[in-house]
Amino acid sequence: MSLLRESFAAINARFHLAGFCALADLLLVITADAAGDDPAYIVPVCMMVTIRFLTLYGILGLVFQAASGRTGGISFARYASALARPLLWLQLKALMIALPIASLLAGLGLFGYLLATGSPATPDEHRAALELWGGTLFDLAFSLLLLYSTPLCIRSRERGERGPHVRQGWQILWASGSESLPLVGLLATVAAIHAGLLYLRGPEAQDAPPDIPMALGLLVCSYLELVALYGAARVVLRRLEPGLSADPGLTERGASSAPGPPA
Repeated sequence: MSLLRESFAAINARFHLAGFCALADLLLVITADAAGDDPAYIVPVCMMVTIRFLTLYGILGLVFQAASGRTGGISFARYASALARPLLWLQLKALMIALPIASLLAGLGLFGYLLATGSPATPDEHRAALELWGGTLFDLAFSLLLLYSTPLCIRSRERGERGPHVRQGWQILWASGSESLPLVGLLATVAAIHAGLLYLRGPEAQDAPPDIPMALGLLVCSYLELVALYGAARVVLRRLEPGLSADPGLTERGASSAPGPPA
């Protein structure tokens, strides 16, 4: 079974995890929209940010555990608490790298477009275009930096180790081109969906309440991101643990269908 098919099959069997991810994102958007600029809502917003990140970290841990072939080893709550600090720090490092790169590329692209076409667009239209393309480039760069560094960070946390996970993840990304390409395609699709939602909602998207297309978009993006994470975890574990089984799902299905009492 190819890596992509294996990853889709694994997340299809755990589709509820994508639902919880999307729900946490949607609740955060709803809370922030209700808060607006009112400082009285600062506590609910902070609570929802905390819940959103803890939910994400717990689910990332469960997906990594599934990719490793272990079942029932570590609970969601334990993953959420144990991974909060290392994954948050990892994401901050990826943010500091991706943000200037995306801003520079988007700025250069817009400047080149203006020079080539002499566009008479207004400054507000230029700003909207910069936010759209800059946000898309940032989403993609941020996701690429976290693709392999996230499973590396989770594995190191389980083993009580530390390491330059962003650099190691980038090295794996380049070294495993044939396996990485489909996963990069998934992340590019997620970035395109985010850009499409922002474009369809218009320049006043930040002030518009969440709607059904946005909720469905968040669900699809969460699903594809978990598929990419599972595939990345499989690549990392196969490189670092050569004795890992080819497909944990096959092992689980084989064990559950074997005759006789369990061992």
